[in-house]
Amino acid sequence: MKKIITIEGVMDEILKEEIHFLDLKDKLNEYSKELIQLSGLVLENEQNKKDIHHENGMALSTTFAARCIDDIIRTRQFIRGIYQAIEDLQLKKSKPITLFYAGTGPFATLSLPILTKFSPQELQLILLYAIE
Repeated sequence: MKKIITIEGVMDEILKEEIHFLDLKDKLNEYSKELIQLSGLVLENEQNKKDIHHENGMALSTTFAARCIDDIIRTRQFIRGIYQAIEDLQLKKSKPITLFYAGTGPFATLSLPILTKFSPQELQLILLYAIE
């Protein structure tokens, strides 16, 4: 039987105060598999492994950007940090918070789970994504 993973479930696991490493690893692995399947991204494709060069710099390859989620503790800490910053800003201002997210990679991995906790009236995103 296939395990059903929800983005909200991933976020709930990330927000737990205590780290349950195996639960977190399982949730993030399933989350990653779902994102890869939904996007149709082929990680083994040699073109996807090449860094993206622009006149203003270089972006990490699509494959390696997608694999950043494999650094489980880093992913958890970044998402928790973004979430906490949004909550802190909400206490100081009444307008929607605008999050500028550079380097989204193919999945916007660090912001996608956060969207389950805020409405569009509370949080709006500007996403920067490098393409060739």
